[in-house]
Amino acid sequence: MTQDGGGASRSTDPAAGTSSATDVSLREYVEMRINAESRRLEQRIDASHEAVAKAEDAMTLRLEGMNEFRSQIQSERATYATREQRDDDQKRVGRIEGTISKLVGGLILASFLMPLLTGVIVYLLTRHAIPTSKP
Repeated sequence: MTQDGGGASRSTDPAAGTSSATDVSLREYVEMRINAESRRLEQRIDASHEAVAKAEDAMTLRLEGMNEFRSQIQSERATYATREQRDDDQKRVGRIEGTISKLVGGLILASFLMPLLTGVIVYLLTRHAIPTSKP
């Protein structure tokens, strides 16, 4: 140790010895490390910008699909019947069903009455019929 300050060298002279061609000063080493970290940081920033761009593209496609689906639903909704239309249709169907049941009931009644009426007519005609001569 020297008397003027401890044992650390304060000179920027190149290192002594046989490896002077490979020796690097501290300043050069720090600059080299900073440059390497700067390049690595730029690569990471570029990669993150690329990832954001891909995410934006994916989101745009997704939103376009959702907008198409929404417009399809709205166009289909325009063809739906309103509650008033549905109620009116149900009333019409009820009236039609009532008319059909009355017609079917009438046909069933007629199918029972026709043979009875035919029998009465045949009875009346044969009762008052002109007697035929026997040979």
